[in-house]
Amino acid sequence: MNDMAFNVVSAMAVAGSAFVGLTHVVPRPQLDDYFEVAKLEAVRQGDTAILRVDRTIKQPLHMGFTVRVMKEGYEGWVEHCAMTSGTILYSPGRALPDPVTLDWWTWGRCPTLPEGHAMIETTWSPEGGLEPLTLTIEVE
Repeated sequence: MNDMAFNVVSAMAVAGSAFVGLTHVVPRPQLDDYFEVAKLEAVRQGDTAILRVDRTIKQPLHMGFTVRVMKEGYEGWVEHCAMTSGTILYSPGRALPDPVTLDWWTWGRCPTLPEGHAMIETTWSPEGGLEPLTLTIEVE
């Protein structure tokens, strides 16, 4: 191997090692770098619910979400209603309505709770390889 080829191969090896080393030094982004939910609660109000949501959008992020409303059955939770959104842009400074109703939370697709003990499960699914976030709340 001549000196020029040796130098090129050596430079590529060093660059590759630096890249591999850098991937172990720089942490992989997590959803909470962009979006965080500190609190998600619900209170029954007649046949629907009012949600208390404390969430922070730290950086713009495209996400979809799914909401499942379930009722307690003999063998466990049974789906009462479900909805899935398309992908939307979450941006800092975007506020939630006051109050946050179940109708609004589910884009009008699941406006009522089943009678008795119920559960609302919300899953946010971010783009870009970030892990989804699922939160469940029980409503009496």
